[in-house]
Amino acid sequence: MPPYNRMDAHFYVALGHALVIAPVLIYIGLAREKLPQSAYMAIGATGIGIFFYHAYKFYSRADYESGWINLIHVLLVAPLLMVIGWYGKQTSRRFFEMLLMFGFAALGYHGLTVVKTLTNLGE
Repeated sequence: MPPYNRMDAHFYVALGHALVIAPVLIYIGLAREKLPQSAYMAIGATGIGIFFYHAYKFYSRADYESGWINLIHVLLVAPLLMVIGWYGKQTSRRFFEMLLMFGFAALGYHGLTVVKTLTNLGE
């Protein structure tokens, strides 16, 4: 089986991250303190959800599965979202810039996966 299969769940995760998650992270990073207060609560709650989901996925993974993506979410993405959610409009600019970097990195990484899948470059 080729590493990039259109019906593979990894493709749909990549597509969702490229089309929804990355643009939302980029928007939050650009909007900064212009977001409504309720958005910061949602960002913080999302960070908590991501933390527990990926911590569980890392803990329960099979021996042959790599856990690096789960650790990136647990150690970097989730805490960043929780910090932004906690401090709200008073969040330091550096945290929004980090979120922008994660957004562009996610767009590039997952966008490349989508392109490879659709053009069969991964075979």
